[in-house]
Amino acid sequence: MSRRGKCSTIHSDNGTNFVEVQKELVSYLTSCESSMASEGIKWRFNPPSVPYFGGLWESELKSTEHHLTRVLKDGRLTLEELNTLLCQIEASVNSRPMTPLGSDPSEPNTLTPAHFLIFGSLLLAPEPSLADERIEHLRR
Repeated sequence: MSRRGKCSTIHSDNGTNFVEVQKELVSYLTSCESSMASEGIKWRFNPPSVPYFGGLWESELKSTEHHLTRVLKDGRLTLEELNTLLCQIEASVNSRPMTPLGSDPSEPNTLTPAHFLIFGSLLLAPEPSLADERIEHLRR
């Protein structure tokens, strides 16, 4: 919530852990001050007989996990490094095209999830390759 603000709806599958958390969250939200309670967050569960219902966001979670495991491996990060890594992964995941890319370079950029979040692209110019750098120079 600190990066994008309070959401209006949370979608999750019907796992027993999510159902229990929802009960605790509802009791917590009712105890919050009146302004937050009046805004209330809706929690919607996927239909129990449709396990593929959340396939789109599950694939995004899988992509995020893939990026995290490739970068982290066995290493440890400081809080600042972890925050930077998560922001870069967010930019990568939210910059995937939602429509086919055109072959004409004069066409506008393709629609991405980032356009719904910030009305533009999240990615900047590519960073220089560090493939030829010696590893000793890359230590913290």
